[in-house]
Amino acid sequence: MRATTSNFNDARLSRLSRFQNNRYNSRKIPFGLRGGAADVEGDGDAASVEVDDEVKDVVDDSDDDDDEGDNDDDDEDEGSGEVDEDEASETSSTASSTNNGSDDNDDDNDDDENKKIDNTDSDSSTSSTSSTSDAQVFSTATAHRSLAKKYHDSKDYTQAASSFSKAGSILAPLVFFPPPSVTSSSRQTYLEEYSICKIHEALCLIKIEDYEAAKAACTKALGEDEGGEGGLFDSLPTNIRGRAFHRRAKAKMGLGDEEGALDDARVGSFLGDGRAVELYGKLMRGMGGGAAGGGNQNPFEAVGVGAGTTSPGAGGEGGMESLLTGLGGLGGLGGLGGLGDLAGSGDTAPTELAMGIATKLGKQLEKKKMQKQIASVLQGANKGSVMGMAMMAGVPMQEGTAERLVKVANMVTEKRLAMGVTWGKRFISVMKVLRKVLKVLTKWKFLFVYLVLWKFATRAMQ
Repeated sequence: MRATTSNFNDARLSRLSRFQNNRYNSRKIPFGLRGGAADVEGDGDAASVEVDDEVKDVVDDSDDDDDEGDNDDDDEDEGSGEVDEDEASETSSTASSTNNGSDDNDDDNDDDENKKIDNTDSDSSTSSTSSTSDAQVFSTATAHRSLAKKYHDSKDYTQAASSFSKAGSILAPLVFFPPPSVTSSSRQTYLEEYSICKIHEALCLIKIEDYEAAKAACTKALGEDEGGEGGLFDSLPTNIRGRAFHRRAKAKMGLGDEEGALDDARVGSFLGDGRAVELYGKLMRGMGGGAAGGGNQNPFEAVGVGAGTTSPGAGGEGGMESLLTGLGGLGGLGGLGGLGDLAGSGDTAPTELAMGIATKLGKQLEKKKMQKQIASVLQGANKGSVMGMAMMAGVPMQEGTAERLVKVANMVTEKRLAMGVTWGKRFISVMKVLRKVLKVLTKWKFLFVYLVLWKFATRAMQ
């Protein structure tokens, strides 16, 4: 009987020794590999399918874009469950043994120690994930955008719009609430990608005739519903802003808002979007060239904005519009719309009117913010925008002329503009002095005539 008990205990100790060695070896395996090993031992095909499903999840749902550490935690839990079952069977088979209590305590200690190791591995995995989460988020958004393009190419515009919307939603936190790890250049990249996704979403919505949603998407692409960002979207390239205005103009056309569509098409034309230029011309022809229907059809308004829009690069401050339309306090000049009065007859002196305009312009141009806006607009000018403005003004322009104007406009910088303003102020001051001198000469010219005659007479008598 004693020999049988001894053999039984030896066999039990051998099994426990192998079990503990397996646990020790499992701790030596890196945490990120243990789950994978379990999968391979279970079923190689299942592991392959699991990887395929993970790739699909990255494209289909941003909420499933978890780090691999989470999957490893699940695999580890499954492995722990298998070990617990084996341990339970061994414990039940040796319940009559005198050493059962001490062995169970050892197993419990092993479980506690194993949990501590798992927690440590999970903490390190989380730390590593946080350092690369920004790139993972951007990669997920890019995957959604690629999927949306496939939907668009297959003419499934509803799914395409949904995928573009998801991509934008994933990028939104990095744009509006960036973590400290996001640099300014990275944020600019995320901002441009966010706006592009919204513009593409608007295109798909227009094709399914959901014009209200398309209009909202374009508004988000321009940042006009994010009033607290303080000019964040002003850094967008002009081609992105121009396309956003064009798409919103088409959405407004679908809603029957021709005035709003005309305003957006006008701004898009100035920003150099060729399709916006075509749309603006179409709208102008449809409205009788602007001759009828009332409203302000001042072509210079394209430099700023129409109703309800922001100027390109002005951040909602009125931009060039405040420069051009803020000249209304010149006694009937009515902004630049009254430039024709310079050649008029009557009591208004053209010289005084011109000097008033120059003075008003000088005051506006002295502002650093205005100089920055003007330089930004001129540097972003291109042949399409210049020819679009000429078309809106009803002035035909050759491509060669437009290219020369663009070359000159692109050379304008804030520094050169400030220097030009300084010299312009000096020129205006000199002109004012000359005007005063001419006034004095005009008022007392007869005295000068008498003086000249007297001098001539005295010299003749000598």
